[in-house]
Amino acid sequence: MNSIFSVNLPWVGDPTVNTIATVVGVIAVALVVASYAMKSRLTIVITGAIARLLFVAQYALLGKLEGMAMNLVVVICFELARRRDTMSKPWQIAAYAFSNAITLAAGILTYVSPISILPMLGLLFHVNGAWCKKELYVRLVSLPGCPMWFTYNLLSGVYASCVGDVLSFAILLASLIKYDVLDKRKRKA
Repeated sequence: MNSIFSVNLPWVGDPTVNTIATVVGVIAVALVVASYAMKSRLTIVITGAIARLLFVAQYALLGKLEGMAMNLVVVICFELARRRDTMSKPWQIAAYAFSNAITLAAGILTYVSPISILPMLGLLFHVNGAWCKKELYVRLVSLPGCPMWFTYNLLSGVYASCVGDVLSFAILLASLIKYDVLDKRKRKA
């Protein structure tokens, strides 16, 4: 079964393009890892959106258009989440529902096999995490998305992103411990 994104791209498989894609992927991974280590929700969301734009480029260069489409959707969702505090409550609810709806729609439109469900599920966790008000919940809700992306990237041969998924998971856990456990203990003491 082919998704609407199944096309033959002339640059796919070119060694130079693959090298460029790997470099772009490594930079994106570094930004994702750095974003989860940041303390404020706003910097987590903005840095995450910039990283996702780089992932869009990486997946496009590799011809993995499902991953490209899903990351493009998450950039839109992160931007809406970033603006949540400037919206009235009804607009917040509508933007939140829209974020989840376009993530699901992109997942359905890019469906090729059961493996292609993983980016959609992973992004649902990341998108919903971005909508959380407290950094603790941003990290907790985002955490399950990492193993889903890791599995998709591993099975798709996007190995630089696999490293990033492992690092993101580790940084999320470390940030949870540092900011949400140890710092709270210090404040209580």
